Amino acid sequence: MAEAIEQTQIFVGREAALPELLFGAPSRRLPQSRVRQVCSLAFVAVAGLAVRLALIQSAGYRDDIAIFEGWFRSIATLAPADVYAGTPGLNYPPMVVLLYEFEALIMRPFLHGTPSPAALTIAVKLPPILADAAGTVLVYAIVRRFAGHPWALLAAAFIAFNPAIIYDSAFWGQNDAIPTVLALFALYALLSGNTVVAWLSMAAALFFKPPVLVLVPLLLAHPFRFTGAARRGRLVATGYGIAGAALVAELLASTFFEHPNLVVATRHLIGQYLVFSNVFPYTSLNAFNVWALGAPFFSSDGTKVLGLSLHLWSDAAFAIAAGCIYVRYLKSRSATGLLEAATLVLLAFFLLLTEMHERYLYYALFFAGTLVFKRPYGYAALVLTATLLLNLEYGLTFMYLDDAKATMVDRFAFSPWLTRLCSLANIGMFGWLARERLSESGRG
Repeated sequence: MAEAIEQTQIFVGREAALPELLFGAPSRRLPQSRVRQVCSLAFVAVAGLAVRLALIQSAGYRDDIAIFEGWFRSIATLAPADVYAGTPGLNYPPMVVLLYEFEALIMRPFLHGTPSPAALTIAVKLPPILADAAGTVLVYAIVRRFAGHPWALLAAAFIAFNPAIIYDSAFWGQNDAIPTVLALFALYALLSGNTVVAWLSMAAALFFKPPVLVLVPLLLAHPFRFTGAARRGRLVATGYGIAGAALVAELLASTFFEHPNLVVATRHLIGQYLVFSNVFPYTSLNAFNVWALGAPFFSSDGTKVLGLSLHLWSDAAFAIAAGCIYVRYLKSRSATGLLEAATLVLLAFFLLLTEMHERYLYYALFFAGTLVFKRPYGYAALVLTATLLLNLEYGLTFMYLDDAKATMVDRFAFSPWLTRLCSLANIGMFGWLARERLSESGRG
């Protein structure tokens, strides 16, 4: 525990410079044991990357891959201000567009004519695969702050070889890894004392995908865990960080939405962002959560109960749960309190809100990987791996049943026992983690 406290206090009282944040304090020479640790981490990261690269041409979730490839073709040929108007069905935030623009710029010297299907698949899948590799190293760095090398290496291996994480990025071709790793790096920066970098990284994550928005209150609350000069310094840094995040939003708005002034452009960006977040008005999109227990998937979340829609009931339930998590984070003195709160609120996000995709358990699972050394989060990480993997396979089967035009199987409610069992397992893990968190906060 003394080692954990010492490592978490390295940068207390000042803002860490970015080189220190990324690489640690400078030293004359790495000891031999440190070299072995770096080599073992490199082996795990490269091996995990190799597994993913071997799967990069897999069919995966064909419908989504085809959509992403269509977006890529359109984005590569349009001016930034014309992308959203000229790309049918584009409902992802601007950082995804920037990513595809950057990839297209890199690919142009090597391609002549129309990109082949194989090249397009690589363009879609390679960024999340590389994000997984970066996440492997990042999780090691985070765990190493609280535990020894063996635990940190185990956590890195958990990310590198986790079948559900591999399934999402390398097989399905989804890009959930990118905002997840950016958001996790934001928390790592916060733990390391660099509040400005934390806010900039979180802003980048937010403009990839909206789920990480639920972590922003943790960044706002963080300064209030300190007192005196330390709190004042972090509040000032938070102000700078928010200003930097706002500047990122302004730059994205002015790049993709042409208007007479930045205020109108930013308002347009926020409006589009709200549209992106409310595309599917259903209780659950194959997600194994509380809404899977009482009704078939893709039921309307506009159904009213006691005068309120299910959508509003879900918002209220999440607001209560998240509020409790945020308050307990402020009261907790646990060195890992930030990571625990983030894992819990991401899990509550998946379980309680309507309009949830099956993939969005990924965020809570990835964050749980930073706590494998701590009971009961290690058990939770294993359970969530199993339920997410089954949930992804369920979603893939849903697509194939549609393609096959199956008439003997109701694709909106097949395998109800699996749906309910996995949903109850996810809910049970949330209850266990929440109970442990509340009891620990009470002791603190």
